[in-house]
Amino acid sequence: MLKLTVDAERWHSHVAAFVDSCPGIVPVTKGNGYGFGHALTVQESQRLGVGIIAVSVAQEVASVREHGWDKEVVVPNPWRPGDEVATELLSDPKVITTISRAEDVAAVRDIAPGAPILVEVETSMHRHGVCADEVAALNLDGLNVRGWTIHLPSGAALDEGREMARIVKRHPLAHAVSGSPISALTTTRRCRRNSTSRCGCVSGPGCGWVTSTLTG
Repeated sequence: MLKLTVDAERWHSHVAAFVDSCPGIVPVTKGNGYGFGHALTVQESQRLGVGIIAVSVAQEVASVREHGWDKEVVVPNPWRPGDEVATELLSDPKVITTISRAEDVAAVRDIAPGAPILVEVETSMHRHGVCADEVAALNLDGLNVRGWTIHLPSGAALDEGREMARIVKRHPLAHAVSGSPISALTTTRRCRRNSTSRCGCVSGPGCGWVTSTLTG
């Protein structure tokens, strides 16, 4: 059996410095917390003093709460009508739901008026997201738009990310989102390094997801 031993003092120091250098960062714990479990990743997020964490899917919200997280939780996996857990969480003011299709906006508004949401815009990765040419016409009235999000473009093209930012800025609510740390166009990137001294991960020491503000 493989066993990973982490120098906790070095790791804590590195992560604290990284969080200080990136205001508004949202630590992500998904699945089994990258092998560390939700209990540890929640504990570390509390130690860092952040106000929001993200999970992967709606079903993981209960787990992080069982381990003591009582603040806001982002669910990056987009809402779909058949997901009963995600639909139930629409009424929870501390759960921020991602919407990635224009047709889902009205459905979410009907189910839970005022629900806090992120709107995902499609990039060249073509994973999820509202088409760029549909963004300006999205009717987001009656929802608490907390921010806009994208998956990292194919080839990590910064120019495309900046173009996404320009597209979002054309929407009437682009500058009227509430003042949370995620009230900006964000990208999610995976760190592929294994060194705890260089890696920018927050959720796990060496391979995790970090949500960071994309300025455009």
